[in-house]
Amino acid sequence: MKIKRDAFIYLDPKGPKEKKDLFAQCATCIMWTGKDKKTCTIHGKNVEVTGDMSCDFYIHGEPGPNPETKRVTPEESGLVKRQVRCENCKFYRESDSVCLLFRGLNAAFPDSYDLDEVVDKHGCCNAQTPSATKEMRNKIMGT
Repeated sequence: MKIKRDAFIYLDPKGPKEKKDLFAQCATCIMWTGKDKKTCTIHGKNVEVTGDMSCDFYIHGEPGPNPETKRVTPEESGLVKRQVRCENCKFYRESDSVCLLFRGLNAAFPDSYDLDEVVDKHGCCNAQTPSATKEMRNKIMGT
């Protein structure tokens, strides 16, 4: 059986259209405790987690007042403070909504991979790698 893109935990965006820019960020994760508390149920009460962060344990839904119990460290969960959607990834080609990482793996290892290369710009996966151009723009703009 060939490897599909679910091995990368690829997620298509969910939620209302006006919140697509928040998909895959803590602000739309059920484990985030909210902007007043700024913690996460799996990171515990001693790790500040802001709505613009994300990790590999993202589950789309409404944040809630769940109890914090440290289950993973930020390093174990891949906690980052950046926009992790495909549109911000160096492998995303906007002109045809293709993931060049998936395309490259399909081409290099056709016996092993059968990855759907077309992705939603608001989707994300755990191979998301920031684009140097977009990262530099964000530093200049202070975002």
